[in-house]
Amino acid sequence: MGKLAIGIATTAVVGIVAVGGTAYAVNVSHKNDPHRAVVVNIVDGDTFDAKVQGETTRIRMLNIDAAETKKTTKVAECYAAEATEKLESFLKEGDVVRLEFDKQKKDESGRTLAGVYEDDTFINAEIARQGLGLAVKHEPNVKFYPEVLAAEKEAREAQRGIFSEDATPVADDGAPCSLQVVVRDAEDETNAVIGLGPGETSADTAHQVERIGSALVVAVAADRLVRDGDDHQRRLIRQATGSALVVPASTAVDQLKNKQKRMSAVQKKQEEAETAERERIKKEKEAEKKRQAEAKAKREAEKRAAAQLKAQQEAAAQRQAQQQAAAQRQAQEQAAAQRRQTHSSSGGSGSSGSGGPAGYNGPRCYAPGGKSWKPC
Repeated sequence: MGKLAIGIATTAVVGIVAVGGTAYAVNVSHKNDPHRAVVVNIVDGDTFDAKVQGETTRIRMLNIDAAETKKTTKVAECYAAEATEKLESFLKEGDVVRLEFDKQKKDESGRTLAGVYEDDTFINAEIARQGLGLAVKHEPNVKFYPEVLAAEKEAREAQRGIFSEDATPVADDGAPCSLQVVVRDAEDETNAVIGLGPGETSADTAHQVERIGSALVVAVAADRLVRDGDDHQRRLIRQATGSALVVPASTAVDQLKNKQKRMSAVQKKQEEAETAERERIKKEKEAEKKRQAEAKAKREAEKRAAAQLKAQQEAAAQRQAQQQAAAQRQAQEQAAAQRRQTHSSSGGSGSSGSGGPAGYNGPRCYAPGGKSWKPC
């Protein structure tokens, strides 16, 4: 008999199980009576070990599914601990109980399937009455289903356990344990994402698409339960919501798929626009970098040209100074020669010299060789 896992949460699946049964009169007087069991150990809210005809047997209570504990699953389901504790409070070690059977006595795991009765208390129904399990048909075993279903209805009307509107209790995976809260949250999320608009950026829109995808997973799971689930599963959804989902599961699936498709298209356009904008900015930066490099090269060329011009000017000035100094030295040398010549001429005055009359101080005309002269 498999556990019923109801995947009605935005990002998590909450497992809630239930069975039901009917109490019958028992007779435990016979030592080897197969209907007589002595409690040995409680496994979870709907399963326990007992001695039956001297052998330890695992008893699976019929038509009531309580949440699984970590003893039987990797993650404890909602109200698993509470259901186990409640069964422990009903069945103490050593208690003698009466087992009533239906058409199929054992399941595929070899567990004995039975309605469990202690004194005047029908234990299967009591777990459902506390809101710690749900009535379910385990075909072909439906003998105890009506009484467990009635007990479940009582728990639902009293808002006990999984039928509570208290969102505080959570499963190990963090999902709320209240079935009403789970379904209400799922409805709210579905309606919210259907009304979502695109984000300002592709990243924002991608987050929206992811959120739509999560809601779509929930809607698909609910739709599958409605279409393919058994009567109990469909009834479970109706009980959880009080009626039908605000947005029917099949309609929600279609709406969410269309919404996801449209939003994904918007996301793609945003990504393309953002890619184009990044490319534009990149080109602008490259152009600016090139402009700055060219400006720098121009400044360096101008600086080199200025330095070259300055060097040329300095070389020209140096050459001019050298030329001026050379001209000045030449002039000085010429002046010195002129002075020497003048001094030499003035040093011979008063002598007649060769060829000139004595006492002549007038102009002299020298003969070739400069040794003789005559008055001019």
